[in-house]
Amino acid sequence: MGILVISGTLIYPQNSFDMKYAEYGIPIITLVSAIIIILIIKKLSILFSGVPVLCSILSKLGNASLVIMFIHLPLKYFIEKYVYINPSIMFVGLSIISYLFYVIFSKNIYTRVLFLGSRKDFDIIYNKFTIKKNNKQDISKP
Repeated sequence: MGILVISGTLIYPQNSFDMKYAEYGIPIITLVSAIIIILIIKKLSILFSGVPVLCSILSKLGNASLVIMFIHLPLKYFIEKYVYINPSIMFVGLSIISYLFYVIFSKNIYTRVLFLGSRKDFDIIYNKFTIKKNNKQDISKP
């Protein structure tokens, strides 16, 4: 069924969904196609969960996905301004560079709070400053 959906989309490209340009494809058919593809991805993820190396790589990429999403686009526009790179190479390269940004951000408590939204690290920083403030107030009292 999935092969039919994918080949049908290749043959008839109007069966696609693009929210950016408000192109919603063919009513009902595109919705059913999307549901079928989602179910296939779910089945594949269950199969891949038995492969530890692949599971580890995909898990790390999943944790970094928000940073990858927000970093790759400005980098893409910047690079495209100066040079042409094959889109496949650009995709892989920007994914790696964006993942490296995630690794760098995750190494420091302040960048984890600022860029990764770490609540645990925020609480540590907040408590550290709150304790210092309270200690200064206690010292100033006679």
